Amino acid sequence: MSQTKNYDFYFKASSVLTKWLPRTGAGLLNETVPAVMSNRFIIRRHFNQDMTRLKKIAHFHKILVIADLNIGDAVNLQASVSALRDFFPDTQIDYLINRSAECLIAGNPEISTLLPVLSGEPFPVDDDFKAIENALYAGQYDVIFNFCPLFKQTLFGRFKERVISVSLMASLIIRNEKSKEEKNHVAYQAHRLVYRLFSALLQPEKKHRFGDVRITLSNSAIEQAETFILENGLNHRRSVVFLNPDTSSGFTRIPLERQISLIRKLADLNRVDTILLGAGHVEKNIEQKILNAVPESLRRKITVVPSSLSIDAYAALIDYCDIYI
Repeated sequence: MSQTKNYDFYFKASSVLTKWLPRTGAGLLNETVPAVMSNRFIIRRHFNQDMTRLKKIAHFHKILVIADLNIGDAVNLQASVSALRDFFPDTQIDYLINRSAECLIAGNPEISTLLPVLSGEPFPVDDDFKAIENALYAGQYDVIFNFCPLFKQTLFGRFKERVISVSLMASLIIRNEKSKEEKNHVAYQAHRLVYRLFSALLQPEKKHRFGDVRITLSNSAIEQAETFILENGLNHRRSVVFLNPDTSSGFTRIPLERQISLIRKLADLNRVDTILLGAGHVEKNIEQKILNAVPESLRRKITVVPSSLSIDAYAALIDYCDIYI
């Protein structure tokens, strides 16, 4: 079984396991996954495989970066584009993402062409595979960075020897979970991955320390967020905490009972004025389950952010808050 097939199986199995056996399943995964996927032999193998491919590429005139499926990864993995720009300031670097993230990323000057074509489903659908095939044949890229473990190597057909997969970064992130010294944010690791690989081949034309990823918010998004704040009487609140209870996978979602415990403790703090609670998109009505478990006396502090709020307005609302979870 290839590494990408391993990730595909792991993603699906882990979601099922942690849904039906949340404590036992999480404990089992936390023990077995690091041992299997992040030992030094596996990491070395991934690195050597990527370097072998890069050394065979004659030039880097056209590069495609494929983000993982969800919106957050589309935002965070812009860091890889920034790192690539340090090495290739004049190269065509295209960025293929979840279509719902377009409103947050359009306008990034480091991206040559933004390709907002992925459906945003938790698992790839036929339209996603077709969109990638179309992009590959239209772009004829020299190298492809694929950050989605669910896109198998076979998808890339005759381009598969030009693909740098997520395997190395995934193994490093899993390994780094045990380290208190290593920064392990996805954006940081994506930026570092590019430097780790290309620094062995050439010097960057310009060198920037990792900073932050950018988003672009329209005036309309900011106005929507301001309207929500005013309509809910939040404009004079001193401390606001925003909790997003949902994720695309059950494995990465905080268990419901933990979220309930967390929000009850936050609501009980005098220094917390308001808690914004995001509505569920994948786990429907999760916000209502949390709200129903909070004592009536504490519910007055909680305001649900409806799923109808646009993605960019949601992002603008995060900017208003003191803490986002």
